[in-house]
Amino acid sequence: MSDEKEVTQTIESGVPAKPVKKRACVDHCKRFWWLHLIIFVLVSVLVICLIIFVAVPKIAQAKVNDAELEIQGVNVLDTKPDSYLMQINSTIKTDGKVKADIDPFVGNLYLEDVPNAPAFATLDFPATNGDEHQIVNVSQVVRITDEKAFEQFNIDFFQRKNLTIRIQGNTQIQPKGLNRKSSVEFKKVLTVNGLNLLNGTKVVGGKVDFMAKSGENNFHGTAEIPNNSHFTLDIGNATFINYADNQELGKLTITNLVLRPGINKVAVAAAMDQVKIVQILAKKPYCETGIIPFQLLGSDVQNNGKQIPYFLAALSSANQTVPIDIAGILGIEASCPTTTSS
Repeated sequence: MSDEKEVTQTIESGVPAKPVKKRACVDHCKRFWWLHLIIFVLVSVLVICLIIFVAVPKIAQAKVNDAELEIQGVNVLDTKPDSYLMQINSTIKTDGKVKADIDPFVGNLYLEDVPNAPAFATLDFPATNGDEHQIVNVSQVVRITDEKAFEQFNIDFFQRKNLTIRIQGNTQIQPKGLNRKSSVEFKKVLTVNGLNLLNGTKVVGGKVDFMAKSGENNFHGTAEIPNNSHFTLDIGNATFINYADNQELGKLTITNLVLRPGINKVAVAAAMDQVKIVQILAKKPYCETGIIPFQLLGSDVQNNGKQIPYFLAALSSANQTVPIDIAGILGIEASCPTTTSS
């Protein structure tokens, strides 16, 4: 009896039940193999879709975000009232780990520091790729669609030492080995040098024509104008009103002005009120050094006989100060008049 009881307890303990469950699982798989296959396929498709539609675009966007855009030079040429030729020489650097082709796209340029600023220019950027170092050059005629926005850019560029520009546009990227393209946003913020009011401009030589008739240029000289930016600007004929000692003294003109990076030596001509200048030179502190600081304010800019409103807006937005050694130009020694007591 004891042996029979022991066997019964062993059976009731459930030890032989394991093979029963295993057989049931095998039978289920044999009967419903098609269901497991469908589940496997669905899971595989889901994983692939997540990779293609979620992971790949995120990786592509991250690579675009990490790419470095550097500007080597910008030319603004053939300037007209409603258009100009813009040429940009730039490079893009990446880690080169992801091989991909990037479609050409339309990029808008904005003043980053101005809230809700509209685009001041729109450029067509060429196709690129994911190589470590790429040369990206743009050359196109830009039509000015927002005059106020472009004038504001030129004013900021003229007045400020540096300014921040945002380049933004949407494009598509296709990694090597994949047939599907992913949409990405190209967005780069660059800090560029401005003209800083052309501070450092100086007249390095000149002569006065005392025989000139009223209204004619009676001063001809050479000026050095610094351009610390990467921009070459085809400005044209620029005319400035001259002030000194809170007095208007006449107009100065620079013809065919093309402002290139570095120091620009240009010829200047002016029709000045010589009597007022001599009177100012006799005052302190000017008589102590013979140098008079002139303030120049743009009054007209023309290229090929047409006024260029965006350059005029910039040059007329603020005074630029140019110290001129009047005593040296006149060939006299600086001295202040002596006063006699009665």
